[in-house]
Amino acid sequence: MDDIVHDLAGALGIDTLLPASFRGVEFDCLYTRDTLSRDTVAYEYPYRDGAEVEDQGMKAMNFRLSALFWGNRYQTELKAFLKTLKKAGSGELIHPVYGSIPKVQFLEAGVEHEVEPLNAVTVELVFIEATTEQALFATVYPETSTDSLLDSVKKGFSDTIGWVKQGQDTLGRVSNIIASAEYVVQSLANEIQSTLGSALNYLDYPAAFVSDLKTLLSAFTDRLDFNEVTRLTDWQAVRALGKQVITLQDNRFTASHSADSGGVFVSTRHRASIMPQEDRDRVNQVVRLTVISEWVEVAADIMQYESETPTLAATDIERITHDVRSLIVEAIQVQRSMVATWQQQAQLTYGVTQDISNDAAQIAELQALAYTLQTLARGVILTLPPLVRREVKRACNLHLLAFEWYGDRHRAVELARLNPTLRHPNSLQPGDVLYAFAK
Repeated sequence: MDDIVHDLAGALGIDTLLPASFRGVEFDCLYTRDTLSRDTVAYEYPYRDGAEVEDQGMKAMNFRLSALFWGNRYQTELKAFLKTLKKAGSGELIHPVYGSIPKVQFLEAGVEHEVEPLNAVTVELVFIEATTEQALFATVYPETSTDSLLDSVKKGFSDTIGWVKQGQDTLGRVSNIIASAEYVVQSLANEIQSTLGSALNYLDYPAAFVSDLKTLLSAFTDRLDFNEVTRLTDWQAVRALGKQVITLQDNRFTASHSADSGGVFVSTRHRASIMPQEDRDRVNQVVRLTVISEWVEVAADIMQYESETPTLAATDIERITHDVRSLIVEAIQVQRSMVATWQQQAQLTYGVTQDISNDAAQIAELQALAYTLQTLARGVILTLPPLVRREVKRACNLHLLAFEWYGDRHRAVELARLNPTLRHPNSLQPGDVLYAFAK
């Protein structure tokens, strides 16, 4: 779209250049010269023509501008501009062509006075990027938020309690649903050895079930470090707990099924009653969606950590993404099946079409979260150096090898993680082949 606008402006003779400024002080710009260069290291050998050149990435971009101050007040404007240049630190440069560049460092200014023209002065300016190339030009990762999903889950569970109250066998069904919700929350609290601060009744405040469940899941996640060493194992702990929580409700059911093919005997308030499969599915789906919200947040945080300090292999990132997306796909399939059942029941019982707007919103939100997570994972994988097989040249251990290959002994942990079948990390021999990042 920007290219089309510039083409139309050029055809119509419209100037699309922006007024130049630095730290908010504007000036007329006569010309610009921007320099891009790469940092390289050349390895040259005696009696051998040429050299091996290693590319070490982009250098900071260099901006050269020629500023013009003219008119009766040019001396005052020049003094104000020079005062701005003398301030320490980086600042924002408005480039006539590129627009806003948030962080640039001023390097030098050459003030040139000449006989002609009168009442005018030119200032040759040199700036350099004050941020990394990745931060300035990297792909913008989408933000991940599960608030809307949790809101729709709370609304759906509240609507479920309200709908069940209007049907037959209200007391037994509602009691079983509430008892299942309380059992899941209490079992999870015992599992992670935590307590709840709220004491809201789920019968009066059904949305509190979702809030309490999410609070407990987040409390467990907050105990984990997700540092460079434990990042993958911490994710496995979150994944294992989520899988366990989804099946907690089944522990309430007795082994003997009822005569009703759609229900099982459960114990509620010291008496046995029948809980239909439909109600069991509703509670399980609420738990599943809440677990998904926690998994998505944790996975997104891991992707953010990986973009800053890469420690996981591409296969590990794929595995984390696959775990979350698999549960999302399962939730979407269950949700669609439940919606079809509700619509059929509403048509047969009341002769009306069931309102599924909230369910459709949940499915759309799940699809959006799956796509966002996949985009995050793809961005992280593309920023990782290629994974290669490298041969050990001399007897050493992982720390010496990491220093030899990367100049950083701390990356020995990375090599150990990339080679889980390595039996003797402290006794590597020449000829051993290890997986390692190319850089």
